[in-house]
Amino acid sequence: TRLGQVCFFSGCGPWFFATLEAILQVKHRGRQSCIQVFFVFLVASPFGFASFFLFNLAQQAVSCYKISTGKVDGWEVTARGPAAGMGWADKREESGMILVEPDSSDGELADSSESDSETGSISG
Repeated sequence: TRLGQVCFFSGCGPWFFATLEAILQVKHRGRQSCIQVFFVFLVASPFGFASFFLFNLAQQAVSCYKISTGKVDGWEVTARGPAAGMGWADKREESGMILVEPDSSDGELADSSESDSETGSISG
């Protein structure tokens, strides 16, 4: 039908430009990029897009079927172990150490008892 042709050819534009961009990036990324060009060409094509859509739809249908028949207790991908602690160091920081200019620093700690006008250290 006419609508099918319009949809197909409108998908060809992004397919062409995505593949062209992948080809132009080959020299920046090296040899692995040649493989990426093939996959971008395949996945970004209207047929590749439709294939991935149908594949994901089938995966969701199988998952919903398994849950509704009781073959699984819940969504398997969300079954996780207990979360590990975050944000706490294993050892205490040394007394008198501060982070100097955190916006421009590389994260190194400086001794606050020394004064250095070039690095912006604070004397204590």
